[in-house]
Amino acid sequence: MDRFLWNGSTLEWERNLIKLHAFQNDGAPIPPNQGDQGQAPAGNHNAGVLRFGPDSRLYVIIGDNGRRSKLQNLPSGPTATGLGAPVPDDQFGGPEPDDAHFTGVILRLDRNGFAPNDNPFFQVGAAMTGLVGTVSGEAGRNIQKIFAYGLRNSFGMTFDPLSGELWMTENGDDSFDEINRVEAGFNSGWPQIMGPSGRIQQYKQIEITNGPGNLQQLRWPPTRIADTPQEALARLFMLPGARFHDPEFSWRWAVAPAAIGFLNSSALGAQYAGDVFVGSSTPQPMGGALYHFDLSGDRRQLVVTDPRLSDRVADNTAKFDITETESLLFGTNFGVVTDIQTGPNGNLFVLSLSNGTLYEIARRA
Repeated sequence: MDRFLWNGSTLEWERNLIKLHAFQNDGAPIPPNQGDQGQAPAGNHNAGVLRFGPDSRLYVIIGDNGRRSKLQNLPSGPTATGLGAPVPDDQFGGPEPDDAHFTGVILRLDRNGFAPNDNPFFQVGAAMTGLVGTVSGEAGRNIQKIFAYGLRNSFGMTFDPLSGELWMTENGDDSFDEINRVEAGFNSGWPQIMGPSGRIQQYKQIEITNGPGNLQQLRWPPTRIADTPQEALARLFMLPGARFHDPEFSWRWAVAPAAIGFLNSSALGAQYAGDVFVGSSTPQPMGGALYHFDLSGDRRQLVVTDPRLSDRVADNTAKFDITETESLLFGTNFGVVTDIQTGPNGNLFVLSLSNGTLYEIARRA
């Protein structure tokens, strides 16, 4: 990730802030017997959104990049449960979060790419960084930069302009896409948990039976997902001070949410002021859906009116199906939505990558 400066007419490269792992190339005879020798090289969950927060810190998402180590809630690497005697994640090492396994996280950095000392795990990492030139020292420096971890992949992250809280969308494989309110030290649970922890059996069943059934990673297949919420929660890699909580909203079958943004105005009417909007990362469903959510008075929960959503889970019936989401549908045919912003005039602007269009949503005169 690089920083550029505007000189008045063009952007000039100024410096690199941080280097992150970007390519999944796991197929190798070493470590042996992991079953991933045939895994093809691929770019996989290797980028994300950049946002400056109200604290003037830079927040950066990177997806799991196919890693199966501590930051993916496998404390001992890709063992049957993620527990037990440690094993290497891949031929590059692991499961420690060294530079090759520093993925599935939200980073919180200062403008120069360094870890602020009020990051949630700064002191945890500091205790490891004294081991100069070792894997633990490298991992400690990375841990200091983490704001949240245990993420699979995300196309959407934003700050509530009224409360200052961080919200994000998270993409499951075939099941349980999520909308999360992200607190400092949040562990989102992947791959041990997607969706509410009480739905663990549904998560496991869908991932085993739908598609190739491999969570996009051959060495930790979905057959290894826990059978009970208690078992799944006990497997999580919990750094000191980390916290897990269920998502604020999820879809039982994946609908691939993408950009998330707040309307910081009343230009569309008082009923939409301060509300949150979520777009799609594929042209499915509905040619690229745009969803609308109201928020509770304390702005910590999403408000729904459909009684079927009282559990904050849309129990749709297949991938990209919108059953139980009809009341949340705000618009269709937006394609792949990569950004949602409030414009200077107060209207809602929606950027579509696939349609090559910036849409402006205004109140009808």
